[in-house]
Amino acid sequence: WLMIFDLSVDGKPTLLSRHMPSIHFPGDRKPDPAKFNFRALSVVDNLLYGCIDAGGLHIFDVTNRSAPLALGRYANPALLNKPRAYNGVAVAAGDGLAYVAVDYCGMEVINVSDPSSPTLLSWYHAPRLRA
Repeated sequence: WLMIFDLSVDGKPTLLSRHMPSIHFPGDRKPDPAKFNFRALSVVDNLLYGCIDAGGLHIFDVTNRSAPLALGRYANPALLNKPRAYNGVAVAAGDGLAYVAVDYCGMEVINVSDPSSPTLLSWYHAPRLRA
């Protein structure tokens, strides 16, 4: 679940909204709901970028905190039905890029200049080192 709380009243968080993204993205045949948890969030200019473990990067417009709007999502198609965990996201204001850590798979740089249609710009997967 994506849950947004109002923290303006000291000691009394109030739930404003919640949204459950589909576990059927990016297309696993039999998705395991336990593998579709938010791992990281980043908010820049009323856009929320969320890494959803096996579910990729999701982008929401949170201008209206009571009704977040799902805009776009991305998961590397080369990783479909393979172990992956979208674990971290950093977005710099104004550059249109999301830097995403993907467990087992390295780092992806995703062009998010059009939040409704994120695309892979580059992918770095370091070779495994052996002792």
